Amino acid sequence: MKRILIIIDPFDPGLSIDHQLHLIRRHTGSGVNIYFKLFENHPDLQAALQKLGKLLTPLHYSLTESVQLPAEEKDWYFWSRGLSIPAHIRKAQYNFPSLALLYWQNVKDKLTPIQETFDEAISLSDGLTACYVAQLVNAKKKIYYAPVRKLDYSQNSFPELREQDRLYTSSLSCYQERKEQESHHYRYYKDSYYPETLSAIANLEILPVQSKGIKLLTPNNFQSIWQVKQFSYFCYRMFKIQKGLIWYIYGDNQFEALLRQQLAIYQLGNPFIFIGQKTNIYPYLQLSDLYIEWNQSLSIRHEAELLQKPIVKLDDNMFYEKSCAMTKWLNAIQAIRQAERKSNSV
Repeated sequence: MKRILIIIDPFDPGLSIDHQLHLIRRHTGSGVNIYFKLFENHPDLQAALQKLGKLLTPLHYSLTESVQLPAEEKDWYFWSRGLSIPAHIRKAQYNFPSLALLYWQNVKDKLTPIQETFDEAISLSDGLTACYVAQLVNAKKKIYYAPVRKLDYSQNSFPELREQDRLYTSSLSCYQERKEQESHHYRYYKDSYYPETLSAIANLEILPVQSKGIKLLTPNNFQSIWQVKQFSYFCYRMFKIQKGLIWYIYGDNQFEALLRQQLAIYQLGNPFIFIGQKTNIYPYLQLSDLYIEWNQSLSIRHEAELLQKPIVKLDDNMFYEKSCAMTKWLNAIQAIRQAERKSNSV
């Protein structure tokens, strides 16, 4: 019988209980013994898990205090206490992974490792549960779920994957980009709960209210000087036809200084807000009325579709073919005006 261990944080802000049960059922079946270890007690989830496998003791600190009586070892007493993760650390797994990693480094040596070896060990999230699976669990194969695409790779909390390990993502945007990099560790799975997760993670950060206007979101992923200049001209055409736009640009790029310079030439600097490289871009996506992209890197097109945002896809050909360019401009303006009518009707 295959022995599978699943590590769960029942209070993960990006994963509802129903969502976690949905992921768990992907691994149930005949010929499998499943063991569950929770980060904290959750009576409703534990009741559901008892029908699917065996519950292990929830995560707790190592035995740090003891009273050793002078008699035999069987009379010794040991003390331990459960782990309680602060709410801001759970949020940091999505907003500031480096902060969550610092927390993990502080507590990991105090936690009780699992001594058994399993055929598979699964983390339902890519935060603290992934760290636990990577460092405190022995398994022939380890599987990590990524509930949402994170954009700041420098803060990525994923451990290094071994040859046999796998990472499951429900983001087509992420999968397609990693597939181009020929990463065999990545697997895509269709997740009906992904829109729910996107909304939950988008609500982890409350953005300051901007002035009224139609809001656009674009990745800062330009690959050449030519693209920067053509995109700046595209923006110029947009603002000539439609006033009152607020344009968010996310990501870091070597051509950002040139982009700012080109926008200044067209006197378009003020409506543009450069966000920089953010791990959780979804508060801005949720706030935006239109998503515009050019290249695949840093793309969140799949996420924009799931949040029902109008999408305009730019390409190199549109600036060589006048009819194609006009179609793109008209599509963008039509989407903007539809968003404007929708905003005014609320």
